[in-house]
Amino acid sequence: MSKPCKKCGLTDRYKSRACRPCSKKYYAQWKKEHPERTRQLYVARRDADPDRNKNKKLEKNYGIDVDIYTSLLEKQDNKCAICKTQKCPTGRRFSVDHCHATNSIRGLLCVNCNQGLGNFKDSSERLIAAITYLKLTASL
Repeated sequence: MSKPCKKCGLTDRYKSRACRPCSKKYYAQWKKEHPERTRQLYVARRDADPDRNKNKKLEKNYGIDVDIYTSLLEKQDNKCAICKTQKCPTGRRFSVDHCHATNSIRGLLCVNCNQGLGNFKDSSERLIAAITYLKLTASL
């Protein structure tokens, strides 16, 4: 049987003297009281592993790791799946394009193409209408 939390008495401890809720509360308070030190620790951790947050985001949002992302990028010849640019205009890596209904990954896009699809609400009808409009007004 595990030892009880020193703060609240719960026996649901996690590697420390306090249970998870008490630990979270303590660290939240500590961060408020030490904003400069909190920032220093964040920067040191970020600089030690610059891809850490990116990797966590890939895992959390899309359920993929860096290896899968890299293989997707290689399949696309290291280019945006739509406009074929080799570098994202923002300097960041390509965005993971996914179907919002099924959450399945469609490919990797530069920020412009990804936002373009988002602005058209991923609707092929709207995109076709936009193409038709551009063709009709091309001679103006």
